[in-house]
Amino acid sequence: MFDLSVAVIPPIGVDRDKTYPVVYEIPSFGDNHKEGYRFARIRQQNPGFNIVLNRSVYRVVINPEGPNGHNLCADSENNGPVARAIIEELIPYLESKYPFTAKPEARVVQGHSSGAWSAIWLAMNYPETFGGAWATAPDPVDFRAFQIGNIYEDDNMYLKDGEAVPAFRRGGDPVYSVALENGYEEVIGPHNSSAQQWDSWQAVFGPKGENGDPAPLYDAGTGKIDHELAEKYRKYDIAYQLRQAPEKFGPIFKDNIRIRVGDLDSYYLNNAVELLKASLEEAGYLGRAQDWGGYVEIEPRLEA
Repeated sequence: MFDLSVAVIPPIGVDRDKTYPVVYEIPSFGDNHKEGYRFARIRQQNPGFNIVLNRSVYRVVINPEGPNGHNLCADSENNGPVARAIIEELIPYLESKYPFTAKPEARVVQGHSSGAWSAIWLAMNYPETFGGAWATAPDPVDFRAFQIGNIYEDDNMYLKDGEAVPAFRRGGDPVYSVALENGYEEVIGPHNSSAQQWDSWQAVFGPKGENGDPAPLYDAGTGKIDHELAEKYRKYDIAYQLRQAPEKFGPIFKDNIRIRVGDLDSYYLNNAVELLKASLEEAGYLGRAQDWGGYVEIEPRLEA
């Protein structure tokens, strides 16, 4: 059992005699549904802010945080049936309570970073629910670039070609390493129990470990990757799923999913987006922003 908390922000001057499209927003790592209240305050303080959109749609901000951190709005062994709860319970309940237009073309999902991964996942797996997605700087969408490391082929998450693998950069220059970031998480909560970024990914993408915590993809001390366990991650590898079933997922990406990231992304998230873009292009499903459908855009010299 788990609860799904949301913030619902009505349009300005809501007319109870009509129904409205809805923008579902998934906050990024560390944020929750209270971001909706912050948005409402900003809108109140700036009446002219995005006035056309704010008069036209409801906004629903979903809390993605749980005991293991960001749940990425995906069903998983460690976090439970989060996606199913959103699709089968939350949205029908909200549509019974508020004047929402109950059609896929009237539902859009959006997010940044972990929220962006969530938006892509929901849009590609539930096209009958969501008619579109906007995702900026998503968490790894191709696990051959799990930030930098390839979980299927590399031996170690912390070292590559004898050098420490960076986790974060500023202005293109590495600031700290994957090993250091995981070391912090191990202090906060050993055995993948910290609910921080790397542990949250292992909670979503991996199975439950023998001790009840998320099973480790790699040794927290040495970084050595468990390749047998890595194979279980493929069910959440967005680009892999696309390559396995391009006729199923390709049209959804081309028509409905919009992805944007900077080529100097602070957490190297552009690496996986570039691989996804190449997979879409190879499959013949790469749209362009000018087409007003789906697209993948990598912005030069942009960090976030």
